[in-house]
Amino acid sequence: MEELDDDRFRIRYRRWFGSHRIRIGTCVTAFAVYATVMLVFSETLGIASNYFIVLPLIAGSFAYGLFGGAVSGVLGLPANLAFYY
Repeated sequence: MEELDDDRFRIRYRRWFGSHRIRIGTCVTAFAVYATVMLVFSETLGIASNYFIVLPLIAGSFAYGLFGGAVSGVLGLPANLAFYY
């Protein structure tokens, strides 16, 4: 049964993140959503809006694995600082 679940996950993963364009598009879209939330709601949410950095982080790690997640995490701090200055 576990093998069947693993196969389903692999099929979905290849469908969602099969090509390089889709991976880049997913990461860019997640960052655009994060940037929009930060620009629109940062005054209202205050420091709590920093938690939205999780969106690009998850997208980067799903699209490119550990390396993508690490790069997204490292770029998350400068992105947060840029939105507050």
